[in-house]
Amino acid sequence: MLWCSDEAHFHVDGYVNRQNWSIWGTENPHFAIEKSLYPRRVTVWCARSSRGIVGANFFEQTVNSARYVEALRNQFIPAIQSEPDFESMWFMQDGATPNRTNEVFDLLEEDFNERIVALGYPIRKIWALIAHPILLT
Repeated sequence: MLWCSDEAHFHVDGYVNRQNWSIWGTENPHFAIEKSLYPRRVTVWCARSSRGIVGANFFEQTVNSARYVEALRNQFIPAIQSEPDFESMWFMQDGATPNRTNEVFDLLEEDFNERIVALGYPIRKIWALIAHPILLT
């Protein structure tokens, strides 16, 4: 079983990302969309699999590695650890920068061993072998 995770940002001031919507018409409406320099937003994170959804975790502050680790440790992992086939579950996350730190990978390895699909994860293993050549023998 594979758990996939992702997050989305929701602006609370009414701003909508223009890449995600279009205006269709026969004439150019000539309107402007105002947005604040520092828009207030909420980030929502969840994980999903064929079993359902775990989350949603709401972050009002910027998601950094420490906040992401805290959500994984205190909410996501405890929610799925009681599953009978937990030892065969895989975890896949997106390539967001806060998700690719050593702290995140260390936590994931505690519970998922090497059943992790993530940008930068195999490279981390290769660098560990290069940094510690004694492991190669």
